Amino acid sequence: MNQLWENAFYPEDIVYLTNINNKGLPMHKRTNTTIEEVNQSIQELSLQWNVSEQDNLRIATCLIGLQLRKLRLMRGKTQSRVAKAVNVTFQQIQKYERGQNAISLNIAKKLCEYLDVSIDYFIKPMEDKNLTFLKRREANVYPFKKRFVENQANQSHE
Repeated sequence: MNQLWENAFYPEDIVYLTNINNKGLPMHKRTNTTIEEVNQSIQELSLQWNVSEQDNLRIATCLIGLQLRKLRLMRGKTQSRVAKAVNVTFQQIQKYERGQNAISLNIAKKLCEYLDVSIDYFIKPMEDKNLTFLKRREANVYPFKKRFVENQANQSHE
């Protein structure tokens, strides 16, 4: 398993995202039982974006799960109640909230309908911080190519 995530620990109703810093010490531990704690976890996870593509996928899964947990807490719903509404087990909801399992699109749609939000709610932290999976290439990476194209355009107008 990747060094960054090697000490992830998931007890039953507690979420610990213990990411390892350069000294090998846990950077944070929190239960994520309040909306404020969830928001802090979202903030800290988003700062770890772009370590690697694999880590970005894990971070995205965790961010989406934390958004689910925050929304569930805001709506005052239990994991069991949400699970029953979308036809999964409460253990599956726990795994979504912890970032252990990714939420499929059809389950995400059911969650949105039940919790009365749009689908983009789950990726809002990534959108707000402009966290992207694909790297954009500079328009003209090679200066000589730009000059060549400009010269060709000028010659065709003469």
